[in-house]
Amino acid sequence: MFLLDTDTCIRFLRDDPEVKKQITRHDPESIHISILSVYELRVGIEKSTLRKKERIRDLAGLIELLKVAPFSDDEASESARIRATLEGRGTAIGGIDNLIAGTARLRGWALVTGNVKEFRRVPDLKVETW
Repeated sequence: MFLLDTDTCIRFLRDDPEVKKQITRHDPESIHISILSVYELRVGIEKSTLRKKERIRDLAGLIELLKVAPFSDDEASESARIRATLEGRGTAIGGIDNLIAGTARLRGWALVTGNVKEFRRVPDLKVETW
């Protein structure tokens, strides 16, 4: 099972051939997008002044293609443990990245990201790049 980080979703939406190949290579039921990534993508669309309707449509297509992973109390607890650990080490990661990492680690999913350097700081988190 996989959880796509926001940057990987952006690459998909920009027609990155490697990301598209990997998504078609795996069972679509095994690939998820965090509701937090949906939020980040919507923020990007709202800030955009170009092709807004097209971007909204493209995001809707991505959400239809992949399963959306919710964020509940269990994910919040796991994310809190990660944040406390990383802050204690002086190696904290970004707030939303922390929440996405908590979702992936809780469920035992591989996090697919181009931001490997940051996410490798999270203990016991599987990280892949497509």
